Amino acid sequence: MPLRRLIVLVFLALALHWAPARAGALTATELAEAQAELSGFNMILSGNLTSSAETEGAAVIGGSLTGATHFCFNGCTGDVGPVSPGGPSYGALTVYGNVNSSVTMANGDIDVGGNVASGVTIEMSHNGNAYVGGGNAGQISDGNLYVTGANTGSVQNGTAYTGEPLPTTFPYGSYAGTFGNPLADLSTTLATLNPTLSITSNPGSNYVFNAMPTLQNGVLVTVYQISASLLSNMQNISGFNLNGADVVIVNVLGSTTSLPNLNNFTGAGAVIWNLVDETGGLSISSWAGTVLAPDAAVTNNSILTGTLVANSLTQDAELHSQPFTGDLAFLAVPEPPDWAVMAGMLPLLILLRRRRA
Repeated sequence: MPLRRLIVLVFLALALHWAPARAGALTATELAEAQAELSGFNMILSGNLTSSAETEGAAVIGGSLTGATHFCFNGCTGDVGPVSPGGPSYGALTVYGNVNSSVTMANGDIDVGGNVASGVTIEMSHNGNAYVGGGNAGQISDGNLYVTGANTGSVQNGTAYTGEPLPTTFPYGSYAGTFGNPLADLSTTLATLNPTLSITSNPGSNYVFNAMPTLQNGVLVTVYQISASLLSNMQNISGFNLNGADVVIVNVLGSTTSLPNLNNFTGAGAVIWNLVDETGGLSISSWAGTVLAPDAAVTNNSILTGTLVANSLTQDAELHSQPFTGDLAFLAVPEPPDWAVMAGMLPLLILLRRRRA
């Protein structure tokens, strides 16, 4: 066999070994990050939050925050551990942009990548810390301030530490790298799954999603598929019967402007509503489960119980904490074994040995 052909075969074996098993598939790191993020946060936004209501759990805001509100109470324990291996922990509230309105932190810290505006009060009810990567022109109450930029504001019942290095105040890099890309890839990957059950006609009011779990990579999974228009026209959904499922995926195809009411929240912690095609405004009333709509501009006018992933949120009602309890391990794509590489290299090694003899 010509040496050139053997070298080509070796390179093909190496390419097969290190290439992703499926185009667009989640990497192992992204899968771990997405699992940690959906189970750790109540709200994850790539853009801005405009709020007039409370958020019970921890939140990440990729843009800026406007509107007086409360975070991390009613059982929220505070900061969230690393979502990436070896990465930093996150505050109970992490804002990549600016804080333009007053905030009350019932537990945990607040981390701000931009500035705290003049006239803003950040109340640290449990003596947490405020870390500000830009400048502070507001008032920090009942906690310490660690600020990288100028501090023209004030601190009450705490101490201001100025000139802190950015890795201390905001060590998080970009929103897209840690949150945006993994969650968008998760949404895209989920949408490619073969449905266990397809809902093709309106089942009437008080519909119950009766899961039919199948075993996939050791995880009991049910995948529903439904059009956005059909889902929006359903009335008073009565919730889920998991039937032992570890996770339920509802792939909602197409776009809509609103979702109906969901009356029974039992089992919703294991459910992901994957609105992969939603890029416009989406109004949510009484609803539960993880809402994965990375490109949607959401308005909630009633309580949303679960994790919300969206582009932006106009929050007119509370977000209640219901961490995602489902298991996404079935999405893991095993790497080809190392013997594939060795098999590709073996002919070349034999030839080289013969030529040296």
